[in-house]
Amino acid sequence: MVSAGRFAQILLPIRGSRPQVRSPDDPFVLDNLGQYDCVLIVTDHTDYDYRKIVNEAQLVVDSRYATRGIKSDKLCTARTVSAKKSCA
Repeated sequence: MVSAGRFAQILLPIRGSRPQVRSPDDPFVLDNLGQYDCVLIVTDHTDYDYRKIVNEAQLVVDSRYATRGIKSDKLCTARTVSAKKSCA
């Protein structure tokens, strides 16, 4: 399993991306989600309001099914990909 910090290091050189790693300890974690091209969920913390994340973000890629039960065209999960459905 790759940690969120390591994942950010892997993504850093890709197409000029500037990944930011956030944790529930960060009080500003849900501020201005619309400014990011994509929000990637790599850990399913119970402290997050995933419905708010999906509503405010431009695109959400959920690798942990933390958004289970939430429907949105902006949401992509491993299940969506495995079913060969398009993601946003």
